Amino acid sequence: MKKLISIICMFVLAFTLVSCKDKTIKMENGVLMTLNEELKANITMNTSAPQLMFNYEGTYNVYETSSLLGYIFTKNDNFKLSKDFENHLKQFKDSYCVVSEIVQEYDEPNAVFGEQRVPLDSNTKSVEYTIVVWDTDGTRYSYMFRSFISGGVRYFAYTYSTGITMSIEVPLIVQNVDGKQQIFMVALPYNTSYKLGANTKINKLLNREEYLEESYHTFDYPSAIQNELDKPKCIQEWYTKHCNGRFEGTQFVFDYLGIKYNVNFTDSNFKVYVA
Repeated sequence: MKKLISIICMFVLAFTLVSCKDKTIKMENGVLMTLNEELKANITMNTSAPQLMFNYEGTYNVYETSSLLGYIFTKNDNFKLSKDFENHLKQFKDSYCVVSEIVQEYDEPNAVFGEQRVPLDSNTKSVEYTIVVWDTDGTRYSYMFRSFISGGVRYFAYTYSTGITMSIEVPLIVQNVDGKQQIFMVALPYNTSYKLGANTKINKLLNREEYLEESYHTFDYPSAIQNELDKPKCIQEWYTKHCNGRFEGTQFVFDYLGIKYNVNFTDSNFKVYVA
């Protein structure tokens, strides 16, 4: 959990540090989250790269540091963006985990919303969220936003540290295949944390033997699974639903981006290797 949060924070920090320049670019009729060209060229996969659209009509501003890997929205029509963002999140109503939630007491009793302050409904709070969602193929995406209810309407807004943020998650493992060190992107259930991602330099992933070590293939069971006895079963069910997870003899396997992976389970974690 802490590792996942740190990865997301690194993503946000990279954007926020330069966002002080206050430079924006305009994105018309939607933004696409997917791998950049460097990752596409170096990650071994047998399908096209995963991608997800945030569709909307018109134009929104994002910080100029935004890229295919992620976007931070700023200086927009807050009411329109809130509605479009809500419609986008609806597709994940049954496939998300809350990584963190922080009650924003500064918003009581009125929440900041652009240049306005809108009254919170009785017995409700303004909360800043970090969530992860997963697409039908098992690819994960992360979001940061603040949400509150006013006049019976739920609104979605920027947090006090950054604008509404969305990004594709890129969990990576490195494995020696046919005598060559190769990079693979893996699907990970729920809010499973990982050590290697898009922020790790490609040349290091391809050349440092330390990344071949078992620890980089080992993942703690996600905190979203509460019952200790259910953890392996829940992981298997998630992979079965999204990645054609199945037993081949006694070995549990799944498919992602055209690659077959083995999963080995212990009491405290699971390990993922290219089959």
